[in-house]
Amino acid sequence: MEALRSLVSLASADDPDAGSNEPGPNLRKAARLTAQQPVLVAAYEAARRGRPAREPDPELGLAANFLLQITGMRPSEREASFFDTCLVLHARPHDERLHLRGPGLRRHPLGHALGRGRRAGHAQGPAARRR
Repeated sequence: MEALRSLVSLASADDPDAGSNEPGPNLRKAARLTAQQPVLVAAYEAARRGRPAREPDPELGLAANFLLQITGMRPSEREASFFDTCLVLHARPHDERLHLRGPGLRRHPLGHALGRGRRAGHAQGPAARRR
């Protein structure tokens, strides 16, 4: 975590909006930093493992490219699909309308782990505050 924090700080050093705290520039800074973080994580992991960082593949989506860059191997369509679902679920953790459905996700160990809290009745976000 310390490495990621330092890399994000370093990445922000040459940001074109670094000197402004206005809403527009802050939104642009947030978007740039959000886009840079997966690449920074993948580059750090490659350096840690002593291998060159992989370039993104323009034919792959965000989830598949992250897996490609973090592992150094092209993911299967199934792996990319599961990871894409994980990213969506993580991005909207308190959306009570979002449910884990579909036999494929329920059978996958990661899908089970992600859905365990909801199925066990553990309330999160707004639902927890209403109790």
